[in-house]
Amino acid sequence: MEAKNAEYFHIHRLGQYTPMWQVGRRINWVQKRNNLFYDHFNEQGLFYDDGIEDLPFCQALDKFFASSIDYQRLEALSLLKAAREATKSQSIFIREEIFEEVRSNYFPHLPSRKTCIWVCTRDAVDFWWKTLNPGNQKLLKLNLTGSLYIADQRHLLADTYRHNDIRARAFEYWTGSDGIKAQDQEVLFEGIIDVVGEYNSPDEL
Repeated sequence: MEAKNAEYFHIHRLGQYTPMWQVGRRINWVQKRNNLFYDHFNEQGLFYDDGIEDLPFCQALDKFFASSIDYQRLEALSLLKAAREATKSQSIFIREEIFEEVRSNYFPHLPSRKTCIWVCTRDAVDFWWKTLNPGNQKLLKLNLTGSLYIADQRHLLADTYRHNDIRARAFEYWTGSDGIKAQDQEVLFEGIIDVVGEYNSPDEL
């Protein structure tokens, strides 16, 4: 939908474009480059450090299976925990690629998860503040004019599902077919942003 001077909030991670995100600034967020969330997958590899060397996970697992029982006993729990996180991260990347495939092919008028900024309503601020990373973020109050899309974040699967199952969820996500509670909303935006307030936590609102 189109928004005009709509009030929303953005949880800004400190150190990321901080000079730009100041009260009184107007930001033209109609970018064609990847946002920081998506750039993370392009720039960050996944490696396991066993105290001897950093290896990509398939190589780390090959080394584990080819090593002595003593090495396996020493590394098993650490490697399993790290492999779980690597699997989750790669699952998120696959999900994002499939969601973008569906959006660009069937819903090109909607903001892209690759290039958007995420915002939330006042009712959802407390949920997202706790969900993200309290202590390394600040809360910004924004006036938005541009393209806004309200989605249900419960469709964001992050596991080793069939790609067709993820694709089906993507269609549900982009059609907005489910009823959405405030804590389940995620709001995607592209357009003109006016920064009108800054807070250290939701308690200051």
